[in-house]
Amino acid sequence: MSLIAQIINRLYHRPYLLMTNTVTGVLSISIGDVLQQNLENHWTNNNKNFDNVIGDEQNSTKRFQWDQKRTRNMMFAGVYFSLFGHWWYSFLDRKFPPNQKRSVKKKLLAESAMGPFLVSSVFILFGRINGNGFEKMLSNIKSNFTLICLVEWFVFVPVQYINFRFVPSSFRYLYVATFSIGYDAFLSYVLHRNDRLRQRKRLKNESIFD
Repeated sequence: MSLIAQIINRLYHRPYLLMTNTVTGVLSISIGDVLQQNLENHWTNNNKNFDNVIGDEQNSTKRFQWDQKRTRNMMFAGVYFSLFGHWWYSFLDRKFPPNQKRSVKKKLLAESAMGPFLVSSVFILFGRINGNGFEKMLSNIKSNFTLICLVEWFVFVPVQYINFRFVPSSFRYLYVATFSIGYDAFLSYVLHRNDRLRQRKRLKNESIFD
């Protein structure tokens, strides 16, 4: 066995698996957030109405500025997802024998039920980080719950079928985290959507009174 294979084998087995999954989850969600921030910068540069609001018609193209605080907050979510995912997959494998078709169906049902709850709890986590009150956190969950459920069920159920059916248990979180980069970008968009709307409203009000 080569040195690289030995390192990978050690990282993806106890006692290092939890650490490996946590680092993987944090990297995945960080990449997703930075990609989403780049997309938002691109959307802003192509939104003429927004350019007019901020009064920058002559120099409407804005250089990308990385919001490190936002990515850092997303990293907290990455740690949360990683710890929960590590425990969740271990629990499902103990509860249902791996790789059996009947077990896969039960795991998919459990995953479908748990997904919206897990993501909703992230809104609470972000609310606590940002010092928001319970009513605001609840409002954010209500306004995004349907969208989150649709993405969870229509995107992640097929992904998780392959995961539970074919992927070895030690590599399940790596597989999910790799596919989740796009989902993490979407989650970053949803978590910060209300902040962007409030910013646009504030800038519009400022332009009216100027």
